Amino acid sequence: MVLWCFSALVHATEVEPNDTNASATPAQLGQAVSGLFSVSFPKEGFDRDTFSFDGVVPGRAFLEVSLAGDSCCDEAFYELRGPRNEPILSGSLEDNSFLIDSARIRNGGRYTLAFYGSSSGRYSALLRVAPEANEELEEPNDGFARV
Repeated sequence: MVLWCFSALVHATEVEPNDTNASATPAQLGQAVSGLFSVSFPKEGFDRDTFSFDGVVPGRAFLEVSLAGDSCCDEAFYELRGPRNEPILSGSLEDNSFLIDSARIRNGGRYTLAFYGSSSGRYSALLRVAPEANEELEEPNDGFARV
């Protein structure tokens, strides 16, 4: 199993404190982010690591996440939120796993991506936004072309 497929692309490594949208670590679309869940920060509850992405434009968001941990039973959660703090993507994954998730981005602006959980491991993620395909078809389009 390949777990750290983004290591050569790492652009932003989380910097504490980054547990709120206001203190999020700046990142860029299309370049990986990585971090380590700390069991000592904060003193109570989960360590929450937040990254911010400015200048996001409407399209289709693709999120790839990899989690490598020290335990068989830990779990991490992720949330992608839009400019008005509206939820776009959310989910979870267990230690030593990889996932891909996607959603439609309807509004441009500043987006935040947060990770939190009971894992004591490292995570890596890559967020990309691709333009949506033009869904309008020219009519008539129900015939065969003559060759």
